[in-house]
Amino acid sequence: MTEKLAHQAPEEAPLDLVKPQASEAMRNELVALGFLADCDRGNPVAVARATGRLLQFGTRLSKDVDGLFASLRDAKRRFDAQEDAGRQGVLAALEAVNRYLMLFETVHAEGLLTPLAVLFNALDSLDGGQVLPIVQREKKRGGRRSSGLYDTLKGIAVFVAQRLEASGWPRTES
Repeated sequence: MTEKLAHQAPEEAPLDLVKPQASEAMRNELVALGFLADCDRGNPVAVARATGRLLQFGTRLSKDVDGLFASLRDAKRRFDAQEDAGRQGVLAALEAVNRYLMLFETVHAEGLLTPLAVLFNALDSLDGGQVLPIVQREKKRGGRRSSGLYDTLKGIAVFVAQRLEASGWPRTES
């Protein structure tokens, strides 16, 4: 049936009979994502090319995410093995996330990986016997800090005691 329709079409008709129109929202997104120049919003050829680049990027991103997940699965396997308290698994996971995030230009331009790189370096340095300040125990005066659970339980106890006192119970029995 396709051959018959193509044969019956007039010679001057373009091959792509259906030209999808990009919505304003889609053109805005293409501009915001950097695939389309703002001045090309009304240019259907530029919009079509930008849409093609977006689809290619999505395909590449999907493959990159698959690679990230494979690397994270390997890191989890290393971590679960607990041969070195899981350190190599943690390092492998950090490295996988760093590699993935480095695919994005914004990460490079703004130096967004710096904290993760410093943590990776500090953990890696532990194998050589060097303890960098970021992984060193903080020196604090006083006793150990209480846990969040302990603080929550204290708060609940105070609340209950106040409610009992407000309902008429003597403070000593609340």
